[in-house]
Amino acid sequence: MSELSPSGYRLMLARKHGGHTQESLLDEPNFPNLNVKTLRRWEQQGINPTRVEEVARYFQIEVWSFLDPRLTDEDFLLLIDNPTLTAPLKARYAKEAASLAKGERPQRPPQSPTAPPEAEEYFQALQALELEDQDLFLSLLHPDFAVNYAGPDGWTLLHWAAHRGRLFFAQTLLGLQADLEARDTEGLSPLIIAAARNHSPLVALFLERGCELDRVDQKGWSALTWAAAHNNLTPLGLLMNQGANPNLPDYRGDLPLFRAIRSNFVACVSQLFSDQAPKPANPNRPDPQGELPLHLALRLGFPLVVQRLLQAGADPMGKNRDKVSAWELAKELSDPKMVTLFRESSP
Repeated sequence: MSELSPSGYRLMLARKHGGHTQESLLDEPNFPNLNVKTLRRWEQQGINPTRVEEVARYFQIEVWSFLDPRLTDEDFLLLIDNPTLTAPLKARYAKEAASLAKGERPQRPPQSPTAPPEAEEYFQALQALELEDQDLFLSLLHPDFAVNYAGPDGWTLLHWAAHRGRLFFAQTLLGLQADLEARDTEGLSPLIIAAARNHSPLVALFLERGCELDRVDQKGWSALTWAAAHNNLTPLGLLMNQGANPNLPDYRGDLPLFRAIRSNFVACVSQLFSDQAPKPANPNRPDPQGELPLHLALRLGFPLVVQRLLQAGADPMGKNRDKVSAWELAKELSDPKMVTLFRESSP
């Protein structure tokens, strides 16, 4: 298979991040003429330019996000979950490109005559944080420094430290009484951001300082949900061991376990059932549609996930909303591997 093009790679990221397999994406009414062969070609050669608008519209983001090579994978996935960040991200990348073209560092934008002095200090400190200039950062701090000042998107400096993985800066900000529970306009806390970005040292720091484990954003996603959705195993383990709740549904009723199953994140599924965790995931809890974890893994054809679920105590005789047990479904699908797994799990 040829190497994925940038736009094809973005399509793959978006597809997997949304919990889609190639086959499940074909069921979406938004793509009536799509087939597996076309999807694979898109991922190898890039999205068909005549349909890129349709694909972007499906994921509720702009065409730009699939095509701009400056956009990092982290920021692309951030857009998938928060399309409203498109404008500020585009502005940031354009500003950085202009500065680089001139061989300059990013410059401070002009401030309104009525802008509070906290805004000036915020931007200067943020620039030092972005540049990882510890000396400059420390020189900007003073007893009356507005450590919890938030920018237009609701991000405090601690949010930015969590996003960039800047441990020293986070420690310094916390020493100034930065608010661990500050929430941005999307409801994201520093812990949620650190878990989503796979910055384990920041997650460990925030947990050590006693942040709220199960705080959720506007979608109902906790830090654990974000870690599971991205297969960020170390942050997930830290959260699980601290007692974060893996059975906390989001506002659509979806659970971290189901997200991990749909993405075939075998290690993530295993970690959700960790013996070390005070609150392991429930392998027999249905989703809002009455589907059970075993049924979902069977339908998707993920034998290793099925095996982990059975080992964790998933009931092979448990029935979904259609009154079909997982064992009956395994036989109906006629998959020898699955049938063998069920037989081996029988007492």
